[in-house]
Amino acid sequence: MLDELLNLNIIHNSIPYFFVLLISILTTSLTIPFLIKYAKINSLYDLPNSRKFNNLPTIRIGGISIILGFYFSILFVKYVFSIDFANISLLITLCIFSFFYFLIGFIDDIKSLSPFLRLSLQVFLACIVWTQGLKISYLDLSFNSSTPFFLNLPNILSLVVTLIWIVGTINAINWIDGLDGLAGGIIFITAISIFILGIYSQKLDQSILALSLAGTCLGFLKYNVKPARILMGDGGSYFLGFLISSLLIISAQNINNSINILQPIFLLFVPLIDMCFVILYRLINRKSPFHPDNNHFHHRIIALGFTDKDTVFLIWLISILIIILYFLISNF
Repeated sequence: MLDELLNLNIIHNSIPYFFVLLISILTTSLTIPFLIKYAKINSLYDLPNSRKFNNLPTIRIGGISIILGFYFSILFVKYVFSIDFANISLLITLCIFSFFYFLIGFIDDIKSLSPFLRLSLQVFLACIVWTQGLKISYLDLSFNSSTPFFLNLPNILSLVVTLIWIVGTINAINWIDGLDGLAGGIIFITAISIFILGIYSQKLDQSILALSLAGTCLGFLKYNVKPARILMGDGGSYFLGFLISSLLIISAQNINNSINILQPIFLLFVPLIDMCFVILYRLINRKSPFHPDNNHFHHRIIALGFTDKDTVFLIWLISILIIILYFLISNF
């Protein structure tokens, strides 16, 4: 009898997760055909150039379907299943500022903003987010050692570290979005990992948000893997970058509110390493860090003779293996 009740309880608790995944996939994938039709009428295309691997003009406003899938699935499970989010103010902050980040990228997709203006707006929004409580203030530098070592950051240093993390992650996702399906797949893999960690640590908010994000990426990938019919654009990559950076902060927080520094590094390893390498390479060659080139991870793999599709699958596989390594060496 007890076993039956436990099984029923597990099924009951799993229903919101099933629906947040289903609704996010369906909303994202079902809205894309309408976006494609609208974009064709208004000629909203991403044109090929020497750095891009799309040989034909491709629609670039897919970020709209991504935000619709995420927002609608969260609202659905909250009100249909009366989900009681532990930190509703944090949820509101994530929803509001993810939209603002999307807006910056979307305007850039349409009007092409200067790199300095984009970066300034990103930093400005991250500063406001920090004041709303989404911050890195206490670092766990124990690195799984039996001897705990925590670093309490003063406010100014907390602000700087938080800004670097949020803005850096947003641009890392934007920069890795150079092949069909690559960025969407990486966010999906990372979001599923955050969901697993959320289930393990019994963080309902984290689990719901991560699974919604994973579902939107999965629904989008149906139209975004090569040959892509639509691109997420800067709007989509900024939106995903902000949300994944925020969820990694939430996921990495221990009971004492310290941030396990290894977790976000391992879970988003490829985009972070790619960004650091490219910035360092450009600075060494006395170029602006914002100067576009063909030195990203995916460019170098293709230069070895891999096809676009093989490169995407290889980077996905590397990301999965690194995350599995983290799960093996950590105590969650």
